[in-house]
Amino acid sequence: MLFKSKLRLFENSTWGYHFVVPKEIVADFVQANSKRVVCRFNNDLKQHCALLPNKGEYFLFANKTLRKELSLQLGDEVEVEMQKDSSKYGMPMPDELQEILQQNAEAQ
Repeated sequence: MLFKSKLRLFENSTWGYHFVVPKEIVADFVQANSKRVVCRFNNDLKQHCALLPNKGEYFLFANKTLRKELSLQLGDEVEVEMQKDSSKYGMPMPDELQEILQQNAEAQ
């Protein structure tokens, strides 16, 4: 799913910088119970994310690394390509760690 969203900042201290996901796009993910997603921002930076609810909307966090990598300022618009995260742990698994987990039942 592809959409555009502007970088926003919540007015409270609980949340920070974020992108609002349009309701028509988030509906498919929420109905399928897929709140873990993989996003590609501006056809460049790929990041594992979570769809988080707030007052009837869903949003994606925009952490400092993402903002710095894409040189984003408050109000800047980004293009977001979002798909279901099918990874086991909701993040990339380094090959070395995966090998250790396969060899060591206690580590698993």
